[in-house]
Amino acid sequence: MGETLTYLGRVTPQGLVPPRPKLPLRYGGALDAGNILFLDRFLEPRQAALVEPLPQDWQSLLSAATLKLCYLDPFSLLQLRY
Repeated sequence: MGETLTYLGRVTPQGLVPPRPKLPLRYGGALDAGNILFLDRFLEPRQAALVEPLPQDWQSLLSAATLKLCYLDPFSLLQLRY
């Protein structure tokens, strides 16, 4: 049996419905950099509350929270943004 390399759509009683075109991912920019810089300065005084209970993971946690807030992507795509 052959394999399909791309998503062909979904099958309905009326036939095959082609997939919606995918939008290109946006990467960076001045606005994104400004948002992240603002959040970094806002969160700086609050970092101490995370450093003590999570000494190994506090930076990753703050990075994930910042990326989630700025891009509103699902968590599964955060590694791409990071």
